Amino acid sequence: MNDSDGIPPSSPSSAPPPPEAAHDARQLEIATPAWDTSLSLPAFFHTVPEILFYPAATFRFMRSSGGIVSAFLFFLLCILLTLPVQLFLFRESLPLSIDYLRQLGAEETLLRTLESLRSRSLLSLVVVSLPGVAFSPLLRALAIHLILAVFRLAHRTFGSTFRVLCYSRGATAPLWLIPYCVGPVLGITWEFSCTVIGLSEQHGISRWAAAMVVIVAGFAAFLCCCGTTFGVLILSAPLSGSSLFAPQ
Repeated sequence: MNDSDGIPPSSPSSAPPPPEAAHDARQLEIATPAWDTSLSLPAFFHTVPEILFYPAATFRFMRSSGGIVSAFLFFLLCILLTLPVQLFLFRESLPLSIDYLRQLGAEETLLRTLESLRSRSLLSLVVVSLPGVAFSPLLRALAIHLILAVFRLAHRTFGSTFRVLCYSRGATAPLWLIPYCVGPVLGITWEFSCTVIGLSEQHGISRWAAAMVVIVAGFAAFLCCCGTTFGVLILSAPLSGSSLFAPQ
């Protein structure tokens, strides 16, 4: 009599999953942003390093539908925690900037504008800056998703694009607190990298394609800002009694 007699054969469903599937399941559990599952402070501090140091895995397994409100709340929380400090550092650096611009012969209008910013309270600066900063991910997501759709690269919904921008901008906001020019340069570079990786993973496109989309969207936004500024100058010239094209 064999030792195996009386022991029912194991069913196929009871077999352990292959190592690859188990690894993907563990990676999925780790990489999913903690903020999506729990809107708590520990989840917030867990999500920031996820986006900063593991963007590929995080965005690859991030859900593709829903979660727009939670992503926007994450972005707002990051901005509310860092924007006052950024504006404080900016205001404290204005005296050196004004002296340097005065030595370069800058116009008095610019210098008076900077002096007025220096004299304003920190709360007023935050109140004035917050609406524009808060809606920036929405405008950028609209531009980027439009370009993705035009070139048939948008393989997921607008919500996926918006979530990538919210998480990328929010997680890199603390980098802007590094003094001098190091913070802005590092923040912009890291945000660009996270955004490219996120769009690539969420829409299933190459890194180069995602990078070109982000660059084109940024260039288009720059042209819009320049066009708006130029238009305002032209329209305001008659009110000031001068003309931009009048001979000096």
